Amino acid sequence: MTNWNALWSALGTVIIVLVVLVVFGEMTGHPLFLGYVETGSMDPVIAPGDGFIALSPMVTTPPGVGDLVVFESETNEVRLTVHRIVDETPEGYITKGDNSTFTDQAAGEPPVATPQIVGKPLAVGGEVV
Repeated sequence: MTNWNALWSALGTVIIVLVVLVVFGEMTGHPLFLGYVETGSMDPVIAPGDGFIALSPMVTTPPGVGDLVVFESETNEVRLTVHRIVDETPEGYITKGDNSTFTDQAAGEPPVATPQIVGKPLAVGGEVV
């Protein structure tokens, strides 16, 4: 029974820390938010239905080629999209799902401007959290 108590204690601590980080982030303008993926476009890095933690671009390194980003889509019905930056042009970033055969821009999304990027998924050891 001691193992269960330790597990519940650890889980409770993680939840409290996440709540504190979200509230602190909102108060300081550096939000941490929780999201999830609806489609298989990022499979196998993020599978459909998987949740993730994203950090504000105000507290992360500037976006660049190879980075996963959460951005506000101008054409997608789902306003927030999680895809990888595959190129950078003077007009903005070219993005693509890891499991997609073409870029978002080939599908009609304009290049993603820096202000459209609302976060970067948190990764630890190369794995999205």
